[in-house]
Amino acid sequence: MKAGGIYLYANQQACDGDRLYYDGSAMIFQTGSLLAQRSQFSLSDVEVITATCDIEGTKGVKFSVPHFNK
Repeated sequence: MKAGGIYLYANQQACDGDRLYYDGSAMIFQTGSLLAQRSQFSLSDVEVITATCDIEGTKGVKFSVPHFNK
């Protein structure tokens, strides 16, 4: 959130065959705000999520952080 940006997180949906089940929750964040999230523990083989991101707004946040102005 402090550095801004658009982040895409992908997580596998799987079972290790014994006791763990990975939830497969993919997420899209922009500047610390959650824009979209895949359903957790779904049994669907394929699920696609989309989000509309404000690239210009992200640039404004990134360039307002002193670390990125060098």
